[in-house]
Amino acid sequence: MSSFELVVILGLLVLGVGLLYTVVAPKRTLTPKTAAARPAKALEPAPPPDVQDLLRRADQHIGEGALDRASLLLSQATALEPDRPGLFFVQSRLLHAQGDPVKAVKTLEKACAARPEVTSWHCVRGHLLLELERPDLAAEAFRQALDLDPDDADGQAGLEEALRRGGGA
Repeated sequence: MSSFELVVILGLLVLGVGLLYTVVAPKRTLTPKTAAARPAKALEPAPPPDVQDLLRRADQHIGEGALDRASLLLSQATALEPDRPGLFFVQSRLLHAQGDPVKAVKTLEKACAARPEVTSWHCVRGHLLLELERPDLAAEAFRQALDLDPDDADGQAGLEEALRRGGGA
């Protein structure tokens, strides 16, 4: 076998391996050259955040003690719907968790004024007022809850506690 024949056989062997690789090899990844050849997908704007979801997540973070995260979510919700009653309620929970029950009561009063039919908010307000040693105002809050739902166990127990602490008759 001459050296020429050996070079031809070797060349055919290399060519065969190359062809085999292109048939069996996995798909190529994008390179800058191939990426530029493909049309770019149009970016769709993200949907606006759902205020109710922001409030739910903020409330969950408050329960977990992640007050900074809750505060951030409440800021986002406030920017979208600053007068939402549920926002006031969750803000009051955050203020209480941050150790400011006075501001918590004032914020919760906004929620109760906007949605006076929510029994549980009146009860929470009553408990905060008891914490602030205001059994007279607490009794009033629990009475408002019981006016809405005379069978509310939390309202009944709260009113009894307020009266026991001197909240009037």
